[in-house]
Amino acid sequence: MDTSHEFLGERKQALEEAFFAQQDDALKARLRRRQEAAAHRAALQSVSGITDERLLDHLVALDVHAGALSALTLIPLVTVAWANNRIEPGERRVILEAARESGVVPGTEAHELLAAWLERRPGPGLFAAWKEYIATITARLEPSGRLALRDGILRHGREVAEASGGLFPFLRTGSVSPGEQAVLNEIERAFA
Repeated sequence: MDTSHEFLGERKQALEEAFFAQQDDALKARLRRRQEAAAHRAALQSVSGITDERLLDHLVALDVHAGALSALTLIPLVTVAWANNRIEPGERRVILEAARESGVVPGTEAHELLAAWLERRPGPGLFAAWKEYIATITARLEPSGRLALRDGILRHGREVAEASGGLFPFLRTGSVSPGEQAVLNEIERAFA
């Protein structure tokens, strides 16, 4: 009996140690995820100057990295392009030109992110994050700076909308669909 009691005691101890080791691993993993998220948030804050914790958390949740932050400026253009559920070649061309002008070039993380957005329609959370981002940025700008930023983004957005080709590009030139106009209106409201 003494050996069986000893065996059960050893087995109980082994099970307890396994349980606590498993709990310890889970705690370490949660701590590691929190530390990674904090580092991610700090890098975004450093690159962007954003101090709004909620917005930073939203960007972290969307897995937007500091290297890809410059791609955020292109979200309104991508959203306009997807307004009709597909991106036309002309729209793609205008977006890629705007990207190049803003320093988002092939080989960068931002360009890879943009390429993914041009291939697969991003979820609505991305445009919501951009609106939070732009609200934070514009809160620190003088009215003239806010208007210049708004006008530049709307100009590029309108260029994307007007670049839609369809079957008869000569008939569509300069036209903006109701869906595209709705997105342009939403972009403008983001600056209010």
